Order: sequence, then structure tokens, then C-alpha cells
Amino acid sequence: GNLNLFFYLNKRLDNLKYYFKDQISVEEKVKKIINQKRLNNLILGQYEFSELIDVLYFGSSLQYIDSYKDKISPFFQKARYILIAQTPFFENQKLNEKIILKQLNMHPVINYLYMFNFSHFINFMEKNNYILMEKNINKVTKFLNFKNFDKKKYINLNMYDLLFKYKK
Repeated sequence: GNLNLFFYLNKRLDNLKYYFKDQISVEEKVKKIINQKRLNNLILGQYEFSELIDVLYFGSSLQYIDSYKDKISPFFQKARYILIAQTPFFENQKLNEKIILKQLNMHPVINYLYMFNFSHFINFMEKNNYILMEKNINKVTKFLNFKNFDKKKYINLNMYDLLFKYKK
């Protein structure tokens, strides 16, 4: 729902092709911006990619997708890098792949999202030939906390940015 990254990259990169996928209501607004500003390199919708994509970016979005593996999988072997940004992860080998959270920080709107078990997610990416290059805590949302979680059960619980590289 945010075009800041597009405008930032568009000023700095030549020949940028930026594919944008979001909720239909957001895409309708973006469509108007594309038409108003005559942005030929901002492309909406889902596309089949015959050439390699430099970066596939999920910015604070993967946690809201019900079947995230189905959304990422079509891009395997087609993206040099996959960046999963501002996404909640925890560590605990004994727990399931993901848990459901209730997001309360956008009152009166309540969202449900997933928090991912780090090792399960890494295994999924590695099985598809993507290796973790970088892992950083993302502190963009200042008021976010996980105080109500048991720190012994949900180890290293935080919002993370993960950068993966395709290994041929």
C-alpha cells in the first residue's frame, strides 16, 4: 500500500521495472497514480516472468498472506534475491511452522496475521535453493512489542528483515 520504495528506486536506478501487487482496493488507487503521473515502469497485477527478477520484495506483507508458500513458490529460480521485510519471527524447534496473531495496534481495525518459526522458514527457503545472506531486526514500528509472549517459549521473537540469495 506504499509507493515510497518505488519512487526512491526510480530516482536512483536506470531501467527500473517495478511490479506491484496488493489488495484490489490499493491497486485501484495505485492505478490512478500511474495514470496521473504517467508511470510506465510501475506495473500492476500478476505477471509471468520469463527473465530473472533482481529482487522480490515482501514489505511487511508476508505475514498477512494465508498460503504464503503458494505466493513465493512461483518466483523460485526466477528471483536473484528475495527480501522478506518487517515480518515477525520466533525460534523454537518444538513449535509449529507458524502461529496466528491478533494485531491490535491499528484500532479500530483488527487484523490477523502469522508469526513464523524461523527454522521452519529457513528450511523452506533452503529446500528451494535460497540461502540466508542477512538477518536484521526491523525497528521501523516504534510502539510494537511482544510483551505478552513467553520469552522462554518464543525465543528471539521480533520483527526481522531477511535477505535471501538464489544459489544456482
